[in-house]
Amino acid sequence: EESFAALTERLLGLPDVAPVYIAGPDEEAPVGEIVARLSRPAPVIGPMSLGALAGALREADLLIVNATGTAHLAAAVGTPTFCFLSRYTKTVWMPREGPHHGVVSASWESCRDIDVDAAWAALAPLLAALPRRLAKSER
Repeated sequence: EESFAALTERLLGLPDVAPVYIAGPDEEAPVGEIVARLSRPAPVIGPMSLGALAGALREADLLIVNATGTAHLAAAVGTPTFCFLSRYTKTVWMPREGPHHGVVSASWESCRDIDVDAAWAALAPLLAALPRRLAKSER
């Protein structure tokens, strides 16, 4: 959780980047705690149906997430992903096709040892390469 907050702080420092958190069922409180650590607010989208989540993910430029079903749903709708992965998850569950990237832990079982600097080093080039969507008022 602290690492997600630290990574989000770096994202908040970039122009044209607007992080949004997604909270699944029973995740509102932990996600709220992460967002409360930020120097400025980030919107939180609460639990929704899979169809609504798929629609929201389709509108995202990039999903940054632990390896979860949400990452697979993003892959299914064509949204690029950046996942925090254990070596096991990388070996068994990482989407194999499309623009799906990640940073892999030295641990077989957990991604908690991934350093924020290592994550940022892997993420920054992806962010630079993403096309920026125009705000609705500019379209």
